[in-house]
Amino acid sequence: MSIKEICSLFVEDKDFISQEEITVGNINRTYKLTYQGKDRIYEYVIQRINKSIFTNPEKLMDNIVRVSKFLCNNVEKAGLNTDKYVLKPVLSIKDNLPYVIDEEGEYWRCYVFVPNSITYNA
Repeated sequence: MSIKEICSLFVEDKDFISQEEITVGNINRTYKLTYQGKDRIYEYVIQRINKSIFTNPEKLMDNIVRVSKFLCNNVEKAGLNTDKYVLKPVLSIKDNLPYVIDEEGEYWRCYVFVPNSITYNA
């Protein structure tokens, strides 16, 4: 299954423009995908979750969703833009889950890309 096919399990009604692998980081395989929507460009990050490190991907993603919701509520209360300050998991189209499982049993997750974000390898 290609990265574009995996992303299509999270993203619909948008036209694929491009994909690039993000090579910083050493735990998960990470890709940035760009789509054209009706009114603007949309960017997403797709990651294959490394099951050797994260042995229970379902619980990992449940925790990430809970923390993201908590942070989102507090950022909104502070009057700040959640798009800039909160990681936003994208739920799968079919199952409404924060991950999909490909035919090889690999877990993939999708986030809204945070523009101008910085990743540190430390």
